[in-house]
Amino acid sequence: MEILPRDTPEVPGLLKFINVPVLQALDYSGVFSTSSLSAFFQRSPTLESLELELSRDTQGFTRLEEILYYCPSLLSLVIKKPKAYLFTSSDALLRAFVSDGERGYLCPRLHTFIFNWEVNASVDCIRQFLVGKRKGHSIAG
Repeated sequence: MEILPRDTPEVPGLLKFINVPVLQALDYSGVFSTSSLSAFFQRSPTLESLELELSRDTQGFTRLEEILYYCPSLLSLVIKKPKAYLFTSSDALLRAFVSDGERGYLCPRLHTFIFNWEVNASVDCIRQFLVGKRKGHSIAG
């Protein structure tokens, strides 16, 4: 399924009317509300592949992390850069994939992770991410 909304506030509201419990792949570009996309993913527990444009504000990674907790079956994630982006650190997002926090690991089955632009993360964080994924810390048993 591919959803290509334009920058209008009405389009993200349409997600609350879409119910696809066997959805396996989604390519979503444009504006989204964290709550509507989170609720949509809760109704789509079999989602395995997601391409998503990062939010244009400085809270982009925080908003992305919040919605990805509702994607436990995700195997492939592509994060697309929006047209206008304020560079912020992606350390917290990368750590969420390999740190067992109070909500567990973020996307525990994830095998493919693609940023479509340069990553703004510390060397230590990237090392933690790579070592954690290699050791299988975030792979559900």
